[in-house]
Amino acid sequence: MKVKVYFNLHNHKWSIKSNGKVLGHADQVTMINVKPSVSQAGRQRVLAEKRKNVHAYLVGDLVGTSEFTPFRGRDISQAAKKNMAFFAQDEITYNPYKYDRFVQKETGIGIEFAGGVELKKDRRVFATNLVLQG
Repeated sequence: MKVKVYFNLHNHKWSIKSNGKVLGHADQVTMINVKPSVSQAGRQRVLAEKRKNVHAYLVGDLVGTSEFTPFRGRDISQAAKKNMAFFAQDEITYNPYKYDRFVQKETGIGIEFAGGVELKKDRRVFATNLVLQG
């Protein structure tokens, strides 16, 4: 299932969207074939207003979740309710005040693609099989 995932500052969980609708929220999310997406217009609003808004997502195929809570009765397949870790090695991050895209945390180099991503309960994101910009 193709989804967009972002960290929800109100409930401190990962929000999972598909086809423009929030399906639910989870403590942890595992995805494959992931492309980062940052709306530059949304980022510019953050910089101008000094107020956060949802403008950055990780977009990919949902593999698993931990502690999933459906939103408005929406649900995900039974297969995606299981958490599947795959030992992602590189931490990635996004901060609209520092970067205009998702980057490898250690180097600050932009990310184009990740083979797999683990979004953790503590807001940290780890990726494997990165394709870096450049």
